[in-house]
Amino acid sequence: MSRDELPVAIRATSLRRGMPFGRRRKYVWEARLRDGTLERDVDIDHVLQCGRCPADGWATRHAAEPACGTEGRGPWIEYPTGYPLVDDGRDSH
Repeated sequence: MSRDELPVAIRATSLRRGMPFGRRRKYVWEARLRDGTLERDVDIDHVLQCGRCPADGWATRHAAEPACGTEGRGPWIEYPTGYPLVDDGRDSH
């Protein structure tokens, strides 16, 4: 992914296993690029360029985190709106 390329959608997976009581959940992030390519295990702040366009990045990130529930994979969240996308089955992993 080039530095200037923003994803069209992101997806969070929430992990709670092994987290001590009272600790925040850990999220693993995926990004879908305009050409349909999936980038897995990305640094979400870097991918969303939160330093350059913080409102769009944070809105999208904060929509994705609760969408995945307490544990498991959430839906794709559109960048920059933060709206959930309908799963089109392009990735079955």
